[in-house]
Amino acid sequence: MNIERLAAQTLIDLPVTIKINGKNGEEIVTVQPLTLGKMQMLSNLFLKLELDWNSMATAEGVMQELLRVASTETDTIAEIIAITLENNPKRLRNQETLNQRTEHIKEYNTYADFARIILVVFEKINPATFTMAMRLAKILNLNAPSPNGETRRIA
Repeated sequence: MNIERLAAQTLIDLPVTIKINGKNGEEIVTVQPLTLGKMQMLSNLFLKLELDWNSMATAEGVMQELLRVASTETDTIAEIIAITLENNPKRLRNQETLNQRTEHIKEYNTYADFARIILVVFEKINPATFTMAMRLAKILNLNAPSPNGETRRIA
């Protein structure tokens, strides 16, 4: 998939199809637009990757950094991929199912596959959209009841 097309699909938030290796050979799977819940799960995992954000200023830098972490952080990358590809909310909340899918992904894919897929995931997160979603979560949390029963108000 070319980078320009991927970026365009990300901007208009279309599902993206990717190829991933599985038990029965190559499978075509769809990466749906990410929900807030998936973004939260993925943000915690992306923090584990310890990405060098300074080297990711260019498209080439992004690819190099993702290749680096794909070769050193295979467990975390496989978990990110498993979460991204799961479209069933019940299975997404089932840690045993996610662990099985993570192991399946690690078994049948190479570092190069991980880097290619993680690039799609990174593009789907879209840092601007991700930041806006985190701000929205903070605002929603402000309206949540406090432990002492009082409502925290924005205005």
